[in-house]
Amino acid sequence: MTESVEIAPGVCQLRLPMLAPPVVYEPDATVSVYLLRGRDGALLIDSGWNTEICRNSLSRQLAEMGIGWGDLKQVVYTHLHSDHFGFSGMFEGYGITRQAAHWRDVEHAHRRYDISGEDCWQQESLWLQSHGTPAEQAAALREVALTLDRIAWPAMPEMPLEGGEIIEFPPFQLQVLWTPGHSPGHICLYEPRLKVLFAGDHLVERGAAPVAFFNSYDEDHDPVAHYVDSVKSLMGLDVALVLPAHGRPFGGLPSRAREIVSQVERMQAMVLSVLDEQRSLTAFEVTVRIHDGDWNETLPVMKRAHILFAVARLQALRLEGRVEAIMNDGVVSFLRRSAEPKGLHQ
Repeated sequence: MTESVEIAPGVCQLRLPMLAPPVVYEPDATVSVYLLRGRDGALLIDSGWNTEICRNSLSRQLAEMGIGWGDLKQVVYTHLHSDHFGFSGMFEGYGITRQAAHWRDVEHAHRRYDISGEDCWQQESLWLQSHGTPAEQAAALREVALTLDRIAWPAMPEMPLEGGEIIEFPPFQLQVLWTPGHSPGHICLYEPRLKVLFAGDHLVERGAAPVAFFNSYDEDHDPVAHYVDSVKSLMGLDVALVLPAHGRPFGGLPSRAREIVSQVERMQAMVLSVLDEQRSLTAFEVTVRIHDGDWNETLPVMKRAHILFAVARLQALRLEGRVEAIMNDGVVSFLRRSAEPKGLHQ
């Protein structure tokens, strides 16, 4: 597989390996970052994990293009998940201080990385148990969480973005579009001259982006609703090519966006169908029911992900008034509603 390719004038796609057990076992898994060759250097959109295999791949691909670390003038992150900004500390060490991300993701990353990986895991473990995950199953997810901590070398971007800005990097003009959902501060970058959309994890060629609810989110945060709204907000853009961080570039943005919205609606309906009007279920119980038959064979990283996805979907249904959340002895469960919304009960 070719690692780097020019996909538009002055725009190169660099594929970086994501092999990092127990998080990713597939040797062919990659994250795509994009390099823009400007008049006075290069701009990088996103980075990879801070692993040796990923660092070596990035260094080699840059060298093959004749680009040294001193040629990188700016890095813009679509969001601050570890596979997208894991090199931020390394970049800072090379003197690349012009690093930009949405302020909401910077705020959330501070909550995550201002404490140790073990302390972060202890908080997540208790939160998972509050959503019904048995203690022994939560403990099995510990190595996943600690590995995710180890494969990031974080330095918080010092150029906060709001959405609506234009990043001037001649001959490119990158319009910053705030597209929350996959993360609170996820952004896409639109280059109108090339009609190219750098989509990060917001849009993919097939399926919908994973939308999770993390224990550091506020109680009224609704990532599913934010995701649907921000997908719809892109439908009117004149886009010839969407460049995602995972998977292949693709066209047909309006129809793809409609497919994504429909898929999210189907996922919400599936979760609602699992719930009962007589007995409340925890997010863990909902997750196991959805994945009935293959849960025991599911890798720990995907078990964690499925629980986080279930909480996000249940949160959206609760805020819509379609389910009721019930707190009992520190554990939250959900009941499908058949009457007027009642909100969260203590």
